[in-house]
Amino acid sequence: MSQQMAAASEEQASVAEDIARQINNVAGTVERTAKNANSAVIRGRELESTSRGFNSLVERFNR
Repeated sequence: MSQQMAAASEEQASVAEDIARQINNVAGTVERTAKNANSAVIRGRELESTSRGFNSLVERFNR
């Protein structure tokens, strides 16, 4: 009986370690996704600024 309990305890510890690893993997993925989203926002703002500059140039030619 005590061997079964020890084996079950070891299995639970192994599962807990696996869950902890998976949580860390998810956290890393979330962090990378957040950085990529922030980068996309920055690039979007840069594109908006460039677009406004082009629009300004086009308006000069249309006058």
